[in-house]
Parts: sequence; C-alpha cells; structure tokens
Amino acid sequence: MTGIHLAAVLAFLISSSHTWAMGEKDGDCLFIVAQLPIVKDSQIQASLERAMQNAIREEEVLSQIVKRLHTLEVTGGPDALFSLSILNEMGSCVEADPVKARSLLTRAAELGNADAQTYLGLKQTDCKQAVYWWEKAALQGDAAALKALARTYHTGCPTVEKDSVLALMWLTVCDVSGIDTVIPNLERHNYIDGMRDDQIAEAERLAREWVDKNLKK
Repeated sequence: MTGIHLAAVLAFLISSSHTWAMGEKDGDCLFIVAQLPIVKDSQIQASLERAMQNAIREEEVLSQIVKRLHTLEVTGGPDALFSLSILNEMGSCVEADPVKARSLLTRAAELGNADAQTYLGLKQTDCKQAVYWWEKAALQGDAAALKALARTYHTGCPTVEKDSVLALMWLTVCDVSGIDTVIPNLERHNYIDGMRDDQIAEAERLAREWVDKNLKK
C-alpha cells in the first residue's frame, strides 16, 4: 500500500482521542472500510489521510467514501467488489442488502478474489460447490481455503466423501508451501490417527506435487 499505512488508519479510527460526531454507526462504517481491501483505493485512502490530518470533517469523509463506493460498484475490480459485498451484508456505510451482497461476492469470486472465493465457499449449502470455490482459492495460496478443504475431506459431508489421504494432503500443503506451518502441525495428529504409513506417505507426496505444480511458479 502506498501513502498511509493500514495500521495508522486503524489507530486513528479506534483512538480514544477522536470523538465521531457522525455517531457510532458511521464510525463503524469507516472502521470496517479501513480493514477491507477497498482501503487501497486511492480516493478512499486520500479521504482517510485528510481526516487523520484534521483537514476535513469526519462527516465529509463518510460522504466522500459512500460516493466512491457507489462508483466502485460499477467500475471496481475484484478487491473492491469483495469489500462492497461485506459492507452490503453488514449494512455498514450502505443499507443492508443480502441479495446484492451475494451478487457482489459472486462477481468478486468469479473475477479471482481469493477471499471472496473462500467466503463464497463457506456460504454454499452443497459441500461439492464449497470445494469448487475453495480449490480456486487454494490455487492462490489462501490458507483458510486449504484448511477448509482439509476439514471437509477429514469429516466428509453428503456430497463429498470422507477421504483421509486428501484431508492430510490439503493440510500438508499449508505446511510444505510455508503458507501456514503452525496450525497444520498442531492438527496433524488428528488427521493421521488411524491412517496407515503408506497412506500418510501418499498424502505427503500428493501435497508436494500439488505445491510444485501450482504454487512454485
């Protein structure tokens, strides 16, 4: 990110030295915006920076950001669409609209936003559809998607059969890729319980092959 740093924005928004004249709900709007990928948008970033410098009233910041959000709904890329989907779902900055939120989330996922793909997977009622989106996010190295895949194959569900080898494979991908080396090691004993040595070896082989093919480019 160029310009101001996200940590600085958050510090400003939650600082006890600032009283938000616009009220709690509007303050929440800016707090949430500052945590979403949309904060990288240059116009939103500039508005927050001016507020930090006390060069603009907080009410004007909100007005500028809401206006920019409406523009990004039409012209924004996948990061902006994902951010807008969260705001519409939460009813923050804009009126809550779950139908629009789902539409924006789907658009963001289809355009390749890994966070959107992972979140859309969580919203599926069909495990097979969830796996579809998580596999797409996994190709981008999304740790949450990898662990969701591991859990799904570990427990099984109506449309995805339990598969201990695939479960351990996805968990191991987190580790051997370096994406997340802590959680997989903590959970590994739960996954290998009851597995044969050859099954464990197969899962580890598949994980290394997957990482070499998809993440080492």
